[in-house]
Amino acid sequence: MTMAVTYLRHTGESAADAILSPAYGDLYDDIHADPSYNANPLFARQRFIDRTVSQVRQPGFELVTAHDGGKLAGFCFGFTMEAGRWWGGETSPAPADVVDAPKVAVIELMVGDQHRGSGVGKRLLSELLGDRDRVSPRVAGSAVE
Repeated sequence: MTMAVTYLRHTGESAADAILSPAYGDLYDDIHADPSYNANPLFARQRFIDRTVSQVRQPGFELVTAHDGGKLAGFCFGFTMEAGRWWGGETSPAPADVVDAPKVAVIELMVGDQHRGSGVGKRLLSELLGDRDRVSPRVAGSAVE
């Protein structure tokens, strides 16, 4: 029986401590055990931890968690990117209006199997984004319809 899902926002050290705890790696592993990931090394638990250690240090890092009866049901995290900032490395160039605007980089949105289709993911994302202006939402450089 599913209890009422509760949502918590974490910032600073609280966010770093939470996201790097074993429960988050366990949920990450459960989700990426799906055959569609084909055991891709990019989705290995240690790669997730390595990326996340760097990401928690970004300005504006926030984590939102969903718990059902004390058990982690899902999580969403990201960080702010000021106007003029874009990804480093080998990425596709962003449209100028995206680069020139302040933005939130949503890095992960994870929901356990038992809670998919129940609105948990939508609520996690909504909690993370809050009341920020949504001028031009985009996913991977493409406008969201």
